Amino acid sequence: MGVTLVADVGSITTVVNAFNGLDSENPEFIAQGFAPTSVGAGDVLIGLNRALRQLKANLGQELKYDEFFATSSAAGGLKMTVHGSGNDLTDKAAREAAFGAGAIVRYTTTGIISETDLKQIAVINPDIILLSGGTAADKAVVLANAKALSEALSRTRLKASVIFAGHVAAGDEVEQVFSHAGITLYRGENVPPSRNSLGVEPIRRVIQAVFEQHLTETSGMRRIREVIQGRIMPTSGALLTAAERLYAEIGDLMIVDVGGSKTEVYSVSEGNEAISRILLSPEPLAKRTVEEDLGVYVNTSRLCELIGNESLQARYGVEYQNLIRPVPYRAWPHIDPPAISTKVNWHANYPYFFLSSFH
Repeated sequence: MGVTLVADVGSITTVVNAFNGLDSENPEFIAQGFAPTSVGAGDVLIGLNRALRQLKANLGQELKYDEFFATSSAAGGLKMTVHGSGNDLTDKAAREAAFGAGAIVRYTTTGIISETDLKQIAVINPDIILLSGGTAADKAVVLANAKALSEALSRTRLKASVIFAGHVAAGDEVEQVFSHAGITLYRGENVPPSRNSLGVEPIRRVIQAVFEQHLTETSGMRRIREVIQGRIMPTSGALLTAAERLYAEIGDLMIVDVGGSKTEVYSVSEGNEAISRILLSPEPLAKRTVEEDLGVYVNTSRLCELIGNESLQARYGVEYQNLIRPVPYRAWPHIDPPAISTKVNWHANYPYFFLSSFH
């Protein structure tokens, strides 16, 4: 295998990384390019092409590659609402499946969905609605929720995709409810399949497949799909998959992804045996949690206070706050970047570096 390109088309920045020999014992990260994501221009391919041009310039030679893969959160992230039957284990499994697939879970309900819940769903305008119900005893609740959601979707004309991950006893009837309303229903395996396992992996794959379909409706994303290999994975889902691959090689691990608007924590571990014995329900091997108010960019004023305004003014001038933007440092051409090799880009993993990163 020669050069492999991996693009991450984010909501703000598009980053393309180039690797050499990924199937060898000594894979190499060789270059990176980035550009603002161009959703506002009506075509995200514009931003991708700009990132590729910068990648070529950083590489210092003609860009040739054998494979091209992509992840994305350009559609504003994967917004989901999750609706369980009231079965604690099933509801937990549904939430973990959504988080693990890379979703931003905006709202969850258990039991019968109320009118207040339906109004909140309309305000959120989710990309995907996940409906679950783990046992045959949950059938009545699941059917009632299916009818409420189908009527609400028809009434409000929301374009959310609906996934059912519930007991087979209700599956056909739930599908008929949505079919009569003219709504396509995606069916996944029941969560959980047993009392001893959350069984979230199969439904994660369904969520990611539906998300890719949603992404292709974003401006220009269908054209990007034509030039890459494989699926366009949600960025967060790709990170969790990467963590699982690393776990197979090095064992228990935790990954912290500090972004501009949020911070995400991924962990893969069997857990502590002593704690596992007292848990009321099983935990998934791989987990993801999100703190949406702990991003670097959205907290710049607080970071300035912690660093010290006088220190920042001395280094960048009294109007340093004009330099605080949700784009990488190199986009500010009037400031010389730190002395570091151009072969390995200093913003490789974090497109939201704040000024204090270089102290």
